[in-house]
Amino acid sequence: MCRLNGIIEDVPTRRVHHDRPPWSPLTTVIQGALPRGTFDVSQVPQRQVSALRSCGLFEVVAHGVDFDLDRLHLAVAWSDFDECVFRQRLRKSYDGLWPQGNLGSRPSTYRHCTFDGVRFRLRAGFSVGQARFEDCTFRRCRFEEHFSFCADYVRCTFEGPIRTAVFYGRAPDGHDCDRKLNEIVGNDFTAATVGENVGWRENIDLSAQRWPVGYRPLLS
Repeated sequence: MCRLNGIIEDVPTRRVHHDRPPWSPLTTVIQGALPRGTFDVSQVPQRQVSALRSCGLFEVVAHGVDFDLDRLHLAVAWSDFDECVFRQRLRKSYDGLWPQGNLGSRPSTYRHCTFDGVRFRLRAGFSVGQARFEDCTFRRCRFEEHFSFCADYVRCTFEGPIRTAVFYGRAPDGHDCDRKLNEIVGNDFTAATVGENVGWRENIDLSAQRWPVGYRPLLS
């Protein structure tokens, strides 16, 4: 069931019972189908211990939902998103904390979604975890110290700077997705500015992507 604005709504029970991440008791966990429109962040209480609202999305199904990440510590598990927007406007930390979280604490899929201004960073930002992105657009996002160990990117478009990042075609040893083959194919980087400190590692077919003019990616 899903609790929205104080109302509990019944949603179809899934046949598969997924494991729930060990989230803190202070994390507000939302489960089930979300209504279209703007995600109501007020349903996630702000705790005195943090300036950010701690939210877990577990087995969520969302279609056409607009998420404002500016005040969230967000963790996503076993969820599906279609035609959603994830937006981050803040360019500075909020009371000393950056909006942050993991978009793939457990496998989750994003289809035809837009990520606008999101700070993708392993620390003090949003990591991608075990997420799968299909036909998504990353617009003016900030890739800084970004490590994509386990994520899939299929026919995605990247617009704006990618400063420091490492993308893995096969997950390295020692991760939850140990040695997983990641699908990275058909992506369009022609509108991106790819910095010198961006690495492509292990089993990525570089010829299966579109690159900016003059950029020559190397597999390391």
